[in-house]
Amino acid sequence: MNRTVYVLTGPTGVGKSALAMDWACRNNAVIIAADSVQVYRGYDIGSAKPSASDRQQVPHALIDVREWNEPYSAADYVHDADAAIAAAWADGRTALIVGGTGLYIRSLIFGLAQSPAVPVELRQALTDEAEQVGDDVMWGRLQIVDPASAARIHARDRMRVVRALEVYVHTGRTMSSWHDDHGMNQPRYDVRGVVLNCEREELWRRIAARTSRMLEAGLVDEVRSLLAVGHAPDCPAMMSIGYRQVVEWLELDGRDYAALSRSIAIVSRQYAKRQLTWFRGQTDFDWLEADSAARLPWL
Repeated sequence: MNRTVYVLTGPTGVGKSALAMDWACRNNAVIIAADSVQVYRGYDIGSAKPSASDRQQVPHALIDVREWNEPYSAADYVHDADAAIAAAWADGRTALIVGGTGLYIRSLIFGLAQSPAVPVELRQALTDEAEQVGDDVMWGRLQIVDPASAARIHARDRMRVVRALEVYVHTGRTMSSWHDDHGMNQPRYDVRGVVLNCEREELWRRIAARTSRMLEAGLVDEVRSLLAVGHAPDCPAMMSIGYRQVVEWLELDGRDYAALSRSIAIVSRQYAKRQLTWFRGQTDFDWLEADSAARLPWL
């Protein structure tokens, strides 16, 4: 029985899902998502969830496991992914991790980095301050004291920004330095990983095409429906790329689709750059060029 965990990651829009489906079909695999938005029910188009037919053809795990107002942490992911891997192996299948959420992948492979406990009073004080001065100001402060953490945390992700700031204020050390101390040299699994990549201009083209497909598939109507049933516009899933831009667009005039498409594509490109920087610094995976002949190099 093959007890290796396979990982396919790469920047947003590069084409991971199609390659994963091809490999999973040929190798009796379960696809285990590593995506911080696909875990939420109802967030389908903007997170590029696999279609119903794909899920019928290949078993998928860690999709639609939370409601919009339920938190989901890296620790939750590790717990759930461990269970999904064990279930795949028990069923005689191969486990293939697919997605671009680097924190989930790193935590699954190496375990969670230890970080210090912080007084509740400090956390509340920083949360209250964020409410008063705004998320952009707090993120700007984080960018000054801990640029590495600021690079991977979105400015509107108040919970994670406050967490990184409280660690710095309480310990005098950055959250990124605590993560560095983790070492990340004792993997929890035998892992073979690939980062899918392509030339920058081609990646931008793919991101633009993906954005257009999402809008044509009804991303705006999906956001309207979620907001109409009470989903908070500042919940974690709604603050993700695509959803956040649609919310802001609806709050303005909701007419210029070309401007909305450009906005989503620009932010997606920025995110892809950050992902590629992270993959180069945090993994020793093989790199594979995404093209029509690309095949994963395992088995």
